[in-house]
Amino acid sequence: MSRRKAITTVQSIRAGTEVPIAKNSSLGFLFTASMNKWDMNALTHDINHAAADSSVITDMKIREVNNWRSATGGINFQSKPGSKSDITVDLDYIFYTNNNPSDYNNAVYYPADNRNVNDKIDVSKHTPMTFVVGKFDYVYNLTPTLTVETGLKGVLSRLDNKVRVSRWNNDSWMVDPVLTSDADLTENIGAAYFSAKWQSKKGVHLSAGMRYEHTHTYISTSTVRGVIDRRYGNFFPSVFIKKDIDKEKDISFSYSRRITRPTFRDIAPFVFFWSPNTFSSGNTSLWPSISDGVRAGYHSGPWILILQYNHSSNEISFFQPEIDNAGNLIYKSQNLRYLNTLNFTNSFSFNVAPWWEVQTNFTGQYQTARTNHLEPNASLSVYNVNINVSNQVKLTKDFLIEISGFYQSRSVFGISEFMPLGSLNAGIQKKFGNNGILRLAMDDIFYNNYWRVITNLQQINLKSSIKYDWHNQFVRLTYSRTFGNGKLRTVQVQTGSEEERSRAN
Repeated sequence: MSRRKAITTVQSIRAGTEVPIAKNSSLGFLFTASMNKWDMNALTHDINHAAADSSVITDMKIREVNNWRSATGGINFQSKPGSKSDITVDLDYIFYTNNNPSDYNNAVYYPADNRNVNDKIDVSKHTPMTFVVGKFDYVYNLTPTLTVETGLKGVLSRLDNKVRVSRWNNDSWMVDPVLTSDADLTENIGAAYFSAKWQSKKGVHLSAGMRYEHTHTYISTSTVRGVIDRRYGNFFPSVFIKKDIDKEKDISFSYSRRITRPTFRDIAPFVFFWSPNTFSSGNTSLWPSISDGVRAGYHSGPWILILQYNHSSNEISFFQPEIDNAGNLIYKSQNLRYLNTLNFTNSFSFNVAPWWEVQTNFTGQYQTARTNHLEPNASLSVYNVNINVSNQVKLTKDFLIEISGFYQSRSVFGISEFMPLGSLNAGIQKKFGNNGILRLAMDDIFYNNYWRVITNLQQINLKSSIKYDWHNQFVRLTYSRTFGNGKLRTVQVQTGSEEERSRAN
């Protein structure tokens, strides 16, 4: 059992400007910076039944600090060389650095022989990351109903990761060679795409495109060059068709192939301990996942029906348990051989009364998965449902109440299963004229929105259960008011590095 309560402080700044440089051209400049510090002191109580007639009891004092710093500089060029064409060019430079020092002080008690042992573990981690992202997009309106787009994108990524784990042994610190690592990663991605959109006068909408990406990933350690050296390219087609039946009714069909790359947090080696024999680490061998999805939809006013099937090869599943040769329980991200999901969604909104609006969303799924890293590998399947309901009650013109909630049944989580969870939320709002709004809201009133993850694989003798209470209940009282001229134009400087930011954070 571990109570891990952290304090997080965040500071950020964002500034941008747009400068006209010609009649139909402009340059935009963007700068962002942030600091994020996560600081935690915790106590873990662990009972390990080492054998039928003995046990080991450990109280672990934990201090973990996670410091993130980031800065971004971006240039955006936009031009309209003609009435039918648009050109956009983005160039971004992103820098991240992560420092993650941790200390673990273990008081170990062996009841069988009434023996006490003190064990200390010191962990340091330093990870600087840099990204250079260039992006070019060209749009041309051939006719009022036909538009074509093409573009290029290049990404240069660099990551250095130094992890040092030391253990207190015989009155001195000794480096743990198994958990200590020094690795660097370079990843270069080049992409090109072409797409077209067409709309007929009879209400037929058609869009199709093809994207090609080539990736070179190279990872080395302090002792071995080229531990990972991968070069691969993939085509990603997509097509979307929609037919308008009348003003508020249509049917649609789509197919697309997508790639999901592992985050750099998942790839970079790291280690932090949950207990003396349980810890999390990175996985440098992760592959990106490739998914093919088909979707059919029907829309009629407030009613939406969707049937969707998705096949994902090398599905990335995080926080997967396994047992190493020393009997330690390790959690890290792994690639599944596949994850198949059949999904049916029914969304409907209606009015119980003129002053009471209800929005509902029901999703039923059937998921099957198979592992790729176990011996022997395992298959899992599960049915699950997700229900969301939102009620908005207007008591007067300026006064309303909102009550919402969701329920998620058990679902596939790699080789594990997520147990059911849910949340009930409520809020009240009062408007004051045209400018002021006062809101009072509380989320997760009955405190049911926490994770419970169960793993039970008898073929590899692995059984674990985790309750992860990752959030706090919040009661929010907010007042907002608009000042100044609301008609002033807001400058939105574009950036082409959203994907790279999501992989770093």
